[in-house]
Amino acid sequence: MQMWLRLVGIFSLSLLTLLGSVWTPERISAEDSPEFVVFQEETKKGDLKKDLETKKGDPKKDLEKKKEPDPKKDSGSDGTMKKKVISSKKEKAEVPKNPYVKINTIVGKVSKYDDSSNSLTVKVPIPVFNGKKFEPKEMDVKALLTDDVKIRVLIPPSKYDDKGRKKSYTNKELMELKGEDKRTPGYPGDTDELQPNAVVKVELVRTKEDYAKLKRSKKDDPANELASTNLIIVISPPPSN
Repeated sequence: MQMWLRLVGIFSLSLLTLLGSVWTPERISAEDSPEFVVFQEETKKGDLKKDLETKKGDPKKDLEKKKEPDPKKDSGSDGTMKKKVISSKKEKAEVPKNPYVKINTIVGKVSKYDDSSNSLTVKVPIPVFNGKKFEPKEMDVKALLTDDVKIRVLIPPSKYDDKGRKKSYTNKELMELKGEDKRTPGYPGDTDELQPNAVVKVELVRTKEDYAKLKRSKKDDPANELASTNLIIVISPPPSN
């Protein structure tokens, strides 16, 4: 009996030894545990958040850095800081005010120019009703030339070549002939252009002070008084004989 028990014990030990060499349980490391995996993911998220905050930076600190002047760029030759002046509006060129009030514009023929009184008399055709029909009649209109009067001619002076033949102007030359005033029609002229029978266009004006005085007076119409002119345009010169 004892012999039989010994054989059974030996057989059991042999069987256990054989099974132990064939089958080994899988070893689970601490790194493969669920708790470690969760901890590792949270650590990665925390590191990523820190990286993003480092890249973005603090907006308040960034603004303070921008506001701080750079002594190398903003300092002058003497070492003092330059003051930056920023203007939001563009400076507009001053436009001179017109001191005159326009009364009327007339077109007619020059009767005479009086150099002593610096006045111009123009014959203006006006229609007059004779009871049956209107007939054209001429009325003399006198105007004083202002100190800043402009006299312009619509026809530029003639141009000739070396052989005495008439030449035409180029567009560039015509623009140069206009002078500094490009907006007013014609080309610069003078009182020598105000010859008898020359057809002219005259703008009648008054100073704003004179116009206001005449309006306050008992005169019915300020235009009935002697007006002035600050612009005379010679439309055509007098006909040549």
